[in-house]
Amino acid sequence: MSSKTCNNICLVCFKYVKRVSGTPKYILTSEDTIEISTIFQRDVTIGDFLCGKCRLTKYKKLKTEPKATTSDNTVSEILYKADSSLSDLTLTQSSSQSSNFEDPTYTVTFLNDVEYIEVPLKRTISTHKYCCICYTTNKNLVVVPLHARMQSFTKRRIFIPIGNRCCADHIINKKFYYEDLNRLKVYSHWTTLEATELSKIMENIAVQCNATLLDKVDNYQLSNEKLYVFTGLNWENIIEIRDLLTSMRNTDIRSITQALIVFLFKLRTGNSNKLIASILELDEEQLVSTYSEQVIKSFEKDILPLYFGFNKACRDDLVKNHTTAIVKNLHDTSNDKLFVICDGTYARHQKSSNNQYQRKSYSVQKGVSLCKPFTICTTDGYIINMLGPYYANQNDATIMKEVIDDSNGLSLLLKPGDVFVVDRGFRDVKEYLEEKGYQVLMPSFKGKRNQLTTAESNSSRFVTKIRWTVESTHGMLKQKYRLLDQKFDNKMLPRISSLYKIASFLHNKYNKRLNSDVEYLDEIVESMKSRNVAENTLFEEVKRNGWQRKKLCFKTISSSDLLDFPEITEKDLIILFSGTYQYKQAISYLAEMMDDSNNITIQFVKDKSNILKALVQSRHMSRKIYRCFIEYNRNSIGYYGVKRYCCECANGLRTVGCCSHIAAIIYYLAYGRYLSNIPRPAEVLNDLFNKDHVDVIIDQDSDED
Repeated sequence: MSSKTCNNICLVCFKYVKRVSGTPKYILTSEDTIEISTIFQRDVTIGDFLCGKCRLTKYKKLKTEPKATTSDNTVSEILYKADSSLSDLTLTQSSSQSSNFEDPTYTVTFLNDVEYIEVPLKRTISTHKYCCICYTTNKNLVVVPLHARMQSFTKRRIFIPIGNRCCADHIINKKFYYEDLNRLKVYSHWTTLEATELSKIMENIAVQCNATLLDKVDNYQLSNEKLYVFTGLNWENIIEIRDLLTSMRNTDIRSITQALIVFLFKLRTGNSNKLIASILELDEEQLVSTYSEQVIKSFEKDILPLYFGFNKACRDDLVKNHTTAIVKNLHDTSNDKLFVICDGTYARHQKSSNNQYQRKSYSVQKGVSLCKPFTICTTDGYIINMLGPYYANQNDATIMKEVIDDSNGLSLLLKPGDVFVVDRGFRDVKEYLEEKGYQVLMPSFKGKRNQLTTAESNSSRFVTKIRWTVESTHGMLKQKYRLLDQKFDNKMLPRISSLYKIASFLHNKYNKRLNSDVEYLDEIVESMKSRNVAENTLFEEVKRNGWQRKKLCFKTISSSDLLDFPEITEKDLIILFSGTYQYKQAISYLAEMMDDSNNITIQFVKDKSNILKALVQSRHMSRKIYRCFIEYNRNSIGYYGVKRYCCECANGLRTVGCCSHIAAIIYYLAYGRYLSNIPRPAEVLNDLFNKDHVDVIIDQDSDED
């Protein structure tokens, strides 16, 4: 063995490699000896060293100089010297197998009694100075963990040399973020590693191959995309919740993370325990119930009392951060008023053999057995609390009175002058709330009348512009957590309250807040306020002239001939309709009004050709058709060209916005017919069942139209 090798001296500059900055080069292959001897014109044997500076010099020369050529004699001489040096130092073995495929060549080398193996394997740059992912140098570098190196090898087929470092921000629980994993770059197609390290890698691969899906979850091997499908959350969210479950402990058969994933999978999908156990490769389906029960108890003990409910809500935070701008602008409220939206939802369950409970749980309105969780939220969908569940035979007014009378409940957050936003089901408790000093916003009640007055319709629109968030919140909860939308087994009834509260906590923490029409907020608010005091004079004219019944005073034309109707942009239509909801409803109504040529049938008054009449089918009852009237300024631009309108539906006299029937006609004449393709929502369903049927839907409040 040469003195250079024994003393770790560079074969080019003859300096001790430990005294030179940079990573030294250990010459372990015959190819390296040929390359280095050609560049530096020196005799090179396997086992020699290059210091860090000479190693960089070699790479620079390879990049800047043309590739050196050597004669066959020179190559043979170098190879002979390299091979002869192995008699005392190394043992080189090249294996190849004559078969349908050819094995790659590998080299086994013994250096200072350490066995090295060089294999044709892609690898990153070998460095300890800077991050091997983003190549930045900072003080926040950590050695790449074995789990992350295995992740790189199994997912990207890229090997990371032992001792490599990376920024701590790239690592989560000893694994790379998937975005950072895709940033790894290949530096070389050959890798030299110790035999013991190769043995450890092979053992890890064997363990991973034999791992179940739940084992992979515990090792964070599941991508964020798949995890979101299973749970609706990403790994950062899962780890955050796991750390909050302080009363849970890891056991021999499962970790806290595994139990949490099983529970969230159940809550997210609502699948049977048997199916979940099969997907996650659990030994018994009973484990799904066991793990879920353990997680629910930990939520009840560690999370819900500390982070959810009346006691943990801050009034100032609710007023400042969870009251939407449209509420403040539309109702000219001061900054210290709290708007609270209340409504019940339904949790359907099996019939009970307990007759006493069955009578209380049967809903005459829905015709099924159910219980009623009660939601209290803000105008942006933030859930203050989820109460109950209550019996099905308790109406919203009765529940609301119980909530207000509870001195340790909602009353802790309320002050006189605060506003309750509710639907018509709370009409029996409205007076009681007002006696307590609260303001109540509720849509007008039609009763046995055919229509609301203009003032009542406008007032109702100001309420529905706010109250929609509680309906949307219920929809989001049941769409994201399908277990809440399914029929519960009776054995799960004691856990319904906790399930709804857990779903509400997750909704508050990880879902976006609801805030509609932000882009056109000022214009919509100004339009609604200016039209609130207007009377519907067109309706009086229609009624006075008897235009609902007379046919002789009207002339039928095709909408393709009606070219003097105002042209209105999509933005102006949204402002005219006082929001995007009516705009979307208009498209659904229009699809039923159009013929195959994308035309609709319209009439106009012979004496006043700028007053149109159209018939619009109710979306609830096939026998119900509404007559709509619209007056406009000919050849105008913008929504001010639409002067007056009225309809026979319950809210057809409103001047703040308009009903969906009027909106459909205006949308078509002012905007839709200029499109190359007018959308027809779910058109495939029109001919899904080609059978005659009898309409048995009972008459209902046409406010939904």
